[in-house]
Amino acid sequence: MTDFTDPIVHEPSTIACSVMVGENCTVWQYATICEEAVLGEGVVVGSHAWVGRGTNIGAYTRIQHGAFICNNMVIGKRVFIGPMVVCCDDKYPRVNNIAYDAQPPIIEDNVSIGAGAIILPGVRIGVGAMIGAGAVVSQDVQSMMKVLGIPARATLSKREGRICVNCNTSKPISEYFPIVREKYLQSWCRHCRNTCHLDPIKKKAKSKRYYSKLRLEVLTAYSNGTPSCQCCGEIQLEFLALDHINNDGAKHRRLLGRDRGTTQVYIWARENGYPQGLQVLCHNCNIGKHHNNGRCPHILDSVNLSCPARTNV
Repeated sequence: MTDFTDPIVHEPSTIACSVMVGENCTVWQYATICEEAVLGEGVVVGSHAWVGRGTNIGAYTRIQHGAFICNNMVIGKRVFIGPMVVCCDDKYPRVNNIAYDAQPPIIEDNVSIGAGAIILPGVRIGVGAMIGAGAVVSQDVQSMMKVLGIPARATLSKREGRICVNCNTSKPISEYFPIVREKYLQSWCRHCRNTCHLDPIKKKAKSKRYYSKLRLEVLTAYSNGTPSCQCCGEIQLEFLALDHINNDGAKHRRLLGRDRGTTQVYIWARENGYPQGLQVLCHNCNIGKHHNNGRCPHILDSVNLSCPARTNV
């Protein structure tokens, strides 16, 4: 016979005769509580929730709307189980499975589980742990730990550090690259980002953005403001390039001992404080200089060996 000690039961709800209900419990409409379940003092079971057979629920625990609690679970005191949380007890579910081996999860005291989380069979959630909404918990969760995601992984506050999502290791904040615009830290630590290969498409896009920013910075520095050709005055950025005044670009790139691309020259110029010997020219002037013994045709055609100002239309 059901032992009702001053509970509040909202009809219609289904409570088996062998259920033990503690004082000040509340069972909302359409909830189902199966045989031999035990509800401690002050437990609240939300509408449309299902509490399986033989489940033991500690005092002052709250089970929200639509949660599914499987058979023979042990739930501690002051546990919050959010709406639509699902607790599973069968790793390999099959119809009429003769090898069925129930492994109900265990939830200890003061645990909070966010809405829509899924707790897989055999998982133990330690005291004071917090499960994020929508998480899929497939491994044990230590006491006072916060987990989230699919599958659920640990995360710590900025004061404590941060868990790298690649190596799953807790490291201090200094071990992560900051993202200036978003004002939060990247999820991979410095070691993982420096040693692991990025996706080729993302890596190419990142390299292109870096080169564009570097090129604009160097060209601006050598133009004393707005990037422009020092011969003809061209200001279209796509037509501009960095030129060695003494025509020793190839020699300079060999001395750098790096990749012979132009990017390395831009990096060298920035690292050395934009030294003399370089200038900004458009592609036309640069090619014309190459074919005329180091002098631009604009200069050869000019009487005073200087390029007349060009009006940009």
